[in-house]
Amino acid sequence: MLGAFIVLERGLRRSDDARTLEAGADDQGTTRLVGGAFGLAMTSGPLLARSKWGRFPPWVGWVGVGIMAGGLGLRMWSAQALGAHYTRTLRIEGDHRVVEVGPYARIRHPGYAGTLTMWLGYGLSLTSLPATLGIMVPTALAYWQRIGVEEGMLAGELGEPYRSYQEHTRRLVPGVY
Repeated sequence: MLGAFIVLERGLRRSDDARTLEAGADDQGTTRLVGGAFGLAMTSGPLLARSKWGRFPPWVGWVGVGIMAGGLGLRMWSAQALGAHYTRTLRIEGDHRVVEVGPYARIRHPGYAGTLTMWLGYGLSLTSLPATLGIMVPTALAYWQRIGVEEGMLAGELGEPYRSYQEHTRRLVPGVY
């Protein structure tokens, strides 16, 4: 599943600008932070899963695989809804506007919600509480930082339309957060 995530991430970005890792000032280092969290999750998860403490029953692993698939689906749907504005780094394009279709009708960051869901599923697939925590804590903290930076950028650049959008949507979970 992680391999599918990596392949899909590249394929869903439509231009070289969307694929670049060269971040502008608006990004504030969040692309590196998220990338570091991904690297930590990929390496620490299997290592922490070796612990005998905090083992889940085997069926939890299969539930985790299903959760990963759901997270990937949400990430793909989000990327399709954003279209050309789906980029690796935080940036505003010339014709940028507030997107309120698809999953963006309910939450402001469905792509991030999908990715966090995928990482949760990965942790559960390892049937280990330490692995799940070792994966989720750094990725959740990285996305918490990125969401704050991104929302500040979008409110500053897009103005009232984005602030109005914030009033009727939640960040990651409809009706909750």
